[in-house]
Amino acid sequence: MLKNDEQVLPITEEKKNLHFLVMGNASAYTVTTGGGSGHVFENPDIILPPLWALCDELGVERIPL
Repeated sequence: MLKNDEQVLPITEEKKNLHFLVMGNASAYTVTTGGGSGHVFENPDIILPPLWALCDELGVERIPL
């Protein structure tokens, strides 16, 4: 969980020089099933682990999982 006290989010161009710590197994795996708010109605074209999506957004090389 992230507390956005210092207004780090959303990540903008001038914030890309910050350091980010991503912890936990959930950052390396995608979840495309579930019920309620976790329900996925269609098969997505691209499924990325959250960690890779963050790397792509920051413009850095993807970290091997």
